[in-house]
Amino acid sequence: MFEWGSLSVVIGCFVGLAGWLAGRDKKIAQDSEWRGTVNAQLSTIIAQSSCIPAMQQKLAAIEPKLTYLEQSVRNLNEQKKET
Repeated sequence: MFEWGSLSVVIGCFVGLAGWLAGRDKKIAQDSEWRGTVNAQLSTIIAQSSCIPAMQQKLAAIEPKLTYLEQSVRNLNEQKKET
């Protein structure tokens, strides 16, 4: 006949195995959720990086206007000092 101790060891083994499997499933689910979040953020960054050349062209178009404005302000300041 089985002893009560042997039976409790077998039951404890099954309980431990079930707990380990449940923890493992939770960890896998959390990892996949984290990876999904990272992939979504990467796709957002990639989508935004495609806008960078257009932004650079707009900045290049603004640069001459800014230079002209700076020169105008400088000229006004010089005229103000003269008077």
